Amino acid sequence: MKIIPISILIPFKRDQDSLSLWVQIRKSNDELNGKKEFPGGKIEVYETPLDACWREVKEETGVDLVKEGIELFKVYEHDYPSKTVLLNVFIYEDARIQFKQAGFLRLDPELSNFQDIPEANFRIIKDLWSHFYN
Repeated sequence: MKIIPISILIPFKRDQDSLSLWVQIRKSNDELNGKKEFPGGKIEVYETPLDACWREVKEETGVDLVKEGIELFKVYEHDYPSKTVLLNVFIYEDARIQFKQAGFLRLDPELSNFQDIPEANFRIIKDLWSHFYN
């Protein structure tokens, strides 16, 4: 099975008892069209996962981040029928609320709207919630 390395960024804003994860609406010609997802994409052969994360965020959102503010959270594998994606998940505290200004949507902190999120992101979101609040 083909393995595709991907880097994604999860911009977040944390308060005492709430966590906001900023997502965008995917526009594509596949089954993920219209889903809420985090910015990111394939890692090119010449890139590190961090470089790919930074480039994809810039391309998809127009937000120009300082790489030193981006932190590797975890690496996940997710299987699709024809491929496996290796997800390098980076997080970024959006203290200046750059992503809201870029048109992103706030994800419900109760995680009640999972039907609008690609399955590959379920475990990531739950792990983030545990990371910040357990």
